[in-house]
Amino acid sequence: MKTILWATLTANGNYAQSGPENPPRKEALDDFFTHAKAAGNFIVGRRTFEGMRGSGGPGPFADIDIVVVSKSATEIPGVKVVRSPEEALG
Repeated sequence: MKTILWATLTANGNYAQSGPENPPRKEALDDFFTHAKAAGNFIVGRRTFEGMRGSGGPGPFADIDIVVVSKSATEIPGVKVVRSPEEALG
């Protein structure tokens, strides 16, 4: 199995912070969607997924299998929810 870690870094080398108060840049999301579509799937944390999804709807996630890692969410429509990164890769 091939696994790719994709992350957004800022100019100072820190990981970019995203969330409702600081949404990811369009360029970063476009790059991510390009890689996710090529792979056909991606694994993401719940808060990051919620920030990326925005107002909902499939949008760029159509036809992509998504696994969300969350200890608190039990179900998110249209995605598979797992409790740990190990479970996501298993």
